[in-house]
Amino acid sequence: MIGTGSPAAHDSLGVLGAEAVDYGDQMSEQVRAIAASGVDLALDVAGSEVLRELIELAGGAEHVLTIADSLGARENNVRFSGGETGRATSALAEVADMAAAGHFAIAVGRTFPLADIAHAHRICESGTVRGKLVLTMK
Repeated sequence: MIGTGSPAAHDSLGVLGAEAVDYGDQMSEQVRAIAASGVDLALDVAGSEVLRELIELAGGAEHVLTIADSLGARENNVRFSGGETGRATSALAEVADMAAAGHFAIAVGRTFPLADIAHAHRICESGTVRGKLVLTMK
């Protein structure tokens, strides 16, 4: 498994069992250094306009899935999943059990009161926080 992220995210990717590469201009070259013939499948979770690169790395649009770039998916004939049909809801109980058993944890990057939602959104868009942003009702 190969994961892309900023250098600050590489340790986290390694903990997940992924070989880390930087996203950006040299991503494809870094992936090819690890997997010379490309990859079997590619998942886009960031929506950072990399679908064409992922299609090339995975050997075709049918091997790419995005959950973040619906427009790019349409333009490039890539599958898009937004969870709108409820397919993922059946996995919630299993995921909750796995989290309770300590099999994984979701990192919280920052917490904001609901009144600061606009500020939280700007922080989210900046891409500078590792982990999830949480809004509290207090």
